[in-house]
Amino acid sequence: MTKLLLLISSLLLFKVCFSQKDTSTHRHFGALQFGGQTMFSLHHEFLLMNKKHCVLKTNFGLGINENADDTDPNDRPIYGIHSGFICLIGKNTVSLELGLNPTTYFYKSTTFVNLNGWTGIRFIPKKLSGFFISVGYTPRLYFTYSDLNNRYLNTYIGAKIGFRF
Repeated sequence: MTKLLLLISSLLLFKVCFSQKDTSTHRHFGALQFGGQTMFSLHHEFLLMNKKHCVLKTNFGLGINENADDTDPNDRPIYGIHSGFICLIGKNTVSLELGLNPTTYFYKSTTFVNLNGWTGIRFIPKKLSGFFISVGYTPRLYFTYSDLNNRYLNTYIGAKIGFRF
């Protein structure tokens, strides 16, 4: 299921990325994220404010934190819902990316919330202005679940690839 979701998302990403002509008025951004407190997630960013060297966006995403154990038929993956804000500081091609993302995780009958940060670099190529790549450090700033018997993925490095539409 994860492979199929990844394939469909990748095809959609490249189709939309190269089909846009005028991106100056588009305020929506889509991204695939690998790592960064999830194994894999899809994100939607919406532009709130665009000043000369400061951009503020909302962030919403759905992801899988950890796959289910294949040997246990009762096990399920850990799903996550991300929300929050992203601030880009800097010039158009390379900017500092700062984010604050409260994330709600769902695993069987357990639900918990983490406050995750994102500090990284976002690169937007000049020739493909509707496309971006980002790499960042994603610490857990606050968490509500700590059970030594049940561990979940805690990745401190993440990468995003996205587009504007």
